[in-house]
Amino acid sequence: MASTDSAHIKEKCDVLNRLQLYAELSGDQMRQFKLQVIDDDCLLRYYPRNLPCFTKGLVRPDGTPHLFEDVPLEKIIATAETYIGELVPHDKRARVYQQVMNGIVGVSETPYWETFPKSHFAPPETQFSLSRASSDAIKTNSQLVEDLVKAADLGPSQAATVRNQIYWWTDHSEEDVPNHFVRDYLMDYINNQIYEDKREHTRKYVFSDLSTSEVLEYAALMMRIRDQWEDIKKKESRVNGIIGERQVRNISEAKHVWEQVDIMEDINVNIDLTPRPGFAHRTHRLPLSGTVIKPDHKVLPVESELDPGTEIDQDCDQIRAMIKILISDGEWSLDQFRRALGRITRPQLTSFLEKRGPRKGINSFSYQLGWCFFKLRERLLARPLVSNTPPRSPHINALQERDSNRGQKRSNTEEENEPKKFKRTLSPIYEIPSSATPD
Repeated sequence: MASTDSAHIKEKCDVLNRLQLYAELSGDQMRQFKLQVIDDDCLLRYYPRNLPCFTKGLVRPDGTPHLFEDVPLEKIIATAETYIGELVPHDKRARVYQQVMNGIVGVSETPYWETFPKSHFAPPETQFSLSRASSDAIKTNSQLVEDLVKAADLGPSQAATVRNQIYWWTDHSEEDVPNHFVRDYLMDYINNQIYEDKREHTRKYVFSDLSTSEVLEYAALMMRIRDQWEDIKKKESRVNGIIGERQVRNISEAKHVWEQVDIMEDINVNIDLTPRPGFAHRTHRLPLSGTVIKPDHKVLPVESELDPGTEIDQDCDQIRAMIKILISDGEWSLDQFRRALGRITRPQLTSFLEKRGPRKGINSFSYQLGWCFFKLRERLLARPLVSNTPPRSPHINALQERDSNRGQKRSNTEEENEPKKFKRTLSPIYEIPSSATPD
């Protein structure tokens, strides 16, 4: 249980105050932050994943409210780290993280976004990774780290973090780690963790075997490598939005998944979601195959008793936007949504999602069953898709702030130009098993 004594409450409030000050967050963003940590903590502690939650958010099963005072400090710190990583500009994140977490016992010196995975056995990343000093003048791994600590004026805990990140394999000594790995790691660390006013001096001091121009080129190359790594992580995140946490099974599935990633990115969610009574009518009465409450669960008895009717009050573009909003929230993947509809293949759903225009796709199962999904979900949860409940990620705060009666109005044109199609090469991060079965 979270402690509610005054000292702990003050410590949590101090974190919030520093987060707002140093991350330069608005009052609305801080209110969303506070609601999010309460909501997430309540769900985690009182609503197991296999238990449908009809009163989602801020209220326990016994009807009592879940308060900010009940949320443990660890949850607030973890959420603050996420907000800093996603909302603060890249070149300011390290300093803001240190300012917000200053003085908190047990907080990691290295936030999650600075964990740069690289194998000790990987070849040198750049032409400057191997020292250019003569063999008898090459700095040892220990000397490189000591020079970093001295030049950047790092404290004992920061120095220990650097050493732990480099020498994480326990069965080897410091000098067993390839020297080029340590050099690459330290240059990346300087680029991202050292204050800007100390970077130039620290680089020159640590990499004294290089000229000034070579040091700058080395730094630029390592920044480019990090950007490439972060792009891969973003691609992984977008793929997870389609298929969940599992790996792509084969090349054929990978092709279709990337196609859906591109299509989902092109869907416009900044449209008016106001219902349009009598817009269309269902041409079938097929039931959904899964519950609308939790991904990959069977239809609940209460859902079987509800009839959404035959009059559809959302157009095709609205349903496409609602699907993207649902997936962006992180609770559902696109495949889980498709399985809940039933009777729809990935190509069929792709065909509907890539269309543009209020009536484009009006006779498809994806449109009609998709409308049933959202209508039942709204009735069971007693709230529209876009509500005042904070999102799972700060990336979609803009969606959360708009309800079904607000939003950017779109033009009345029935058809819009089809977006250009781009061919995407398969990402090298996915290893295709030789014995995979087709989707």
